[in-house]
Amino acid sequence: VGRKEVADKMIIVDAMNFAMNNPEGATLAFVTGDVDYAYMLATLQPMKQYRTIVISKGTLQSMLDVNCDIKMRWETDILQLRSSSLTGRQIS
Repeated sequence: VGRKEVADKMIIVDAMNFAMNNPEGATLAFVTGDVDYAYMLATLQPMKQYRTIVISKGTLQSMLDVNCDIKMRWETDILQLRSSSLTGRQIS
């Protein structure tokens, strides 16, 4: 098991633990494009007291897209780069 997979699982467990211990609700934001988070997002989605935001680099995977409340792109929504400035440019 790689370090990234372990880190993903820790984040998922921490988010679900947070949700269980905060029944009044909250907004949870995840900076990821990894579909490993889709099931967790789908589990939180019917619980209307929680809002989920997914911020991703580039195009959001469809499994994440349908399971989050708010979708944001790192380049345009966070860094506020115009799409014309992204052409041919590597963002990291």
